[in-house]
Amino acid sequence: MSHHSKSLLLLLTLLATLSHLHAQTAQPKSTELKFFDQTLPKDSFIHSHYYDEIPYSFLTVKSDDRTKKTSQKAILIKLFFNTKVKIKKLKVVSSDETNMTHPVERIHLFDHSKSCQKEDHEYQNIIYFDKETDRLDVHVHPDPHVKDIKLKVTAYGLSKQSVFHITRHLLSTRDDPAQNELLLKNLYKEGYTTVLSLLKYEKYDRLYLPEQSLFYLPDDTDFSVPLQKMVSLVQKEHYLSDKGTKAMPDRVKKRNYLLFVDKEKVRFLKNVNPQESIVIKKIDLAE
Repeated sequence: MSHHSKSLLLLLTLLATLSHLHAQTAQPKSTELKFFDQTLPKDSFIHSHYYDEIPYSFLTVKSDDRTKKTSQKAILIKLFFNTKVKIKKLKVVSSDETNMTHPVERIHLFDHSKSCQKEDHEYQNIIYFDKETDRLDVHVHPDPHVKDIKLKVTAYGLSKQSVFHITRHLLSTRDDPAQNELLLKNLYKEGYTTVLSLLKYEKYDRLYLPEQSLFYLPDDTDFSVPLQKMVSLVQKEHYLSDKGTKAMPDRVKKRNYLLFVDKEKVRFLKNVNPQESIVIKKIDLAE
């Protein structure tokens, strides 16, 4: 093989290697989705809710003069959310009047010392990270030649609604009662007690849970009780309410029916679904 041919082969190999490295760095560092200390199965339903769009209440945009390394000042964007959310991805779509391909030179979270993992696309930048917060500070460095930049910022990740959808899906599809129960314990420990309560009112064709499960905690449960104490009570078919220790209601009935009484009617809710409830007048109940 001639010296010229060897040089050409080396160049092609180098270009292929660089292209492969770019393809690797264009994706998140790990394809595993972490959810309350568990690795989620690869599932399109789960993936879509894992990266749900998280609406923010409002944002502020201002010039940031703390960065002096670039010829143009950076832009500090603050996103404010109603409550704490688990943010997994941020997308910044940018454009300017000169139609530059990449008006944004660099993006990072303000409290990080280095840039987050970033994926470049035409007219957009995506960074992957894992942060639970009610406010996100995004540092955007425009290209020094940008004239009039426009930015659209979108956050993606796990809101309480996302956590609810993924948890419900796992309880009814993952044939692993021990892992499903551990997930419920992690939800309890991290304060997602509203999600625990709402899960009981869903319709399930199948529930993969142990016989003594936190899933069956009644509505009057005192969730301020430490997890370990509540677990030990549940194993004895008791729970702590706001009025003290009570026996767990009959689980067979609890799984399928709920008696709801208001001022005008009594409803027996099959599968606890108000849309499918049978309305019985009080006089009929008396008879």
